[in-house]
Amino acid sequence: MQGNPELVHLIVQYSWLGIFVFYLFFDFFIPIPEEFSIITFAYIFTSSAYHMFWGWFLILIAILMRSVILFYLAHNRAVWIVKFAGKRKDRIEKLKQKLENNLPKTLVILNMIPKIRLATPIIAGLSKVTPSRFLKFQSIILLIYVSINYLLGMLFYSTMAKFFKHIEDMQHSEYFIIFIIVSTVVSFFLGRYLLKKYFRE
Repeated sequence: MQGNPELVHLIVQYSWLGIFVFYLFFDFFIPIPEEFSIITFAYIFTSSAYHMFWGWFLILIAILMRSVILFYLAHNRAVWIVKFAGKRKDRIEKLKQKLENNLPKTLVILNMIPKIRLATPIIAGLSKVTPSRFLKFQSIILLIYVSINYLLGMLFYSTMAKFFKHIEDMQHSEYFIIFIIVSTVVSFFLGRYLLKKYFRE
């Protein structure tokens, strides 16, 4: 399996810190689903086992650290967290009850929903869930989540290589714009469907 050594060299040249920061703040600013970027980075790093491991490790640590930071901000009732919760009080109260009654199942479902994944540690921090229980289950779920998406990028390398080659040949900018729009729409409707299916009264 051949990777993309030029792209790997470029990313490494700009340091692993860039990848870490990218995922620490990814969902705040980027509209596309996080899964796509994880799969893409796995595709990029296929040329080196060393880079593959460190790419996976940094992505996992960054996403986990983001969860920890948001949980403790909510747990300590940071001002902006309180304002955020006040605007969505009814929905957050329902999700808090679900987390308190069945933490593992609720965390799994919430972490499957694009964008809601970002708010999950906030909701958990506002609930009666203890930090130790949240960190234990969230760590396991994120380990599985990142690893599965990373593995998909490695297993489907040949398919993705053809995809990126096609984009490169077709002057890729408009294709990425279309992808971002489609991904955003899919994420929105997927989130609404899962929330209604699993969290309706």
